[in-house]
Amino acid sequence: MKIFPCFLVMATLLLVSAVELKKRNNHMNNFHQHFEIYNPKGLTVWYPKSPETVEFGVAVLLNPSPNSHIHHCYVCLNTTTASYGKFIIHDDNAVIRPKDYLEYQLSFRDSRGRISIEKGEFYVAGNRIFHRQEPCSSTTNTSTTKVELPRAASLQENINLLENIVNDVFHRCNNVTEISKNLYLNFRPAPNLDPRKLYEFTLNELQTMLPTINWNNALVHTFYYNDGVGFEVKNHIDKLKVLKLSRDFNRSAIRDWDDLEQSMNTSDNNEDYNDVFSSDSILP
Repeated sequence: MKIFPCFLVMATLLLVSAVELKKRNNHMNNFHQHFEIYNPKGLTVWYPKSPETVEFGVAVLLNPSPNSHIHHCYVCLNTTTASYGKFIIHDDNAVIRPKDYLEYQLSFRDSRGRISIEKGEFYVAGNRIFHRQEPCSSTTNTSTTKVELPRAASLQENINLLENIVNDVFHRCNNVTEISKNLYLNFRPAPNLDPRKLYEFTLNELQTMLPTINWNNALVHTFYYNDGVGFEVKNHIDKLKVLKLSRDFNRSAIRDWDDLEQSMNTSDNNEDYNDVFSSDSILP
């Protein structure tokens, strides 16, 4: 009579073990979309920036022991800087291999100081690791070897060069006296906002509209203009980039402030011309 209960207990244990094994196997092939792991070393964790989030943090446990209550954080970093609409955290010294087990915790702090947490875990799949090319060995004397600039500095040099090229093109154009860095946002804000609130309103609208642009760095100044908002960007490259990207979003949402000014001036001149040559002013 005791055989059936024993059999039932064993069947239950086997079923639980099978479910757990299947779960672990699924985790083996899982790879969190916001993690980029590099070989031989390096880890990047990114997350899209929302308008209300001001700080992003990540804590990673590497192969934590299930029997230990004390775990050492393998990567613990945070940032308040967003680039191209994303928070990006790098650890160039993290060494992670295929089949490693990662537990992670992502934290988000908003402008009111509230913190939200997102937790997860996964096993690292070997086919999802990015391979970095090892630098080639060189026999060149170290005294004559040029030190390569960091990637960020190199990019900034290219931006400065493009900015100078654009400025030269602008100055060589005929009938162009000055090209501003201003644009026009065709969104009507609340009236009588102070400069800070008008800036925040414009910043939120632009971040929602074109999140790939780092508006915290690009947006310089805002001001009321007609029924919308005029805003100044950092340089002419930013202005051309905004105009290009806004065409895919909504062609009339963002316009060149210089074109509107020229149009208004032309309209005013036409009105003056019509006043001078109106029928009432013609002598009989």
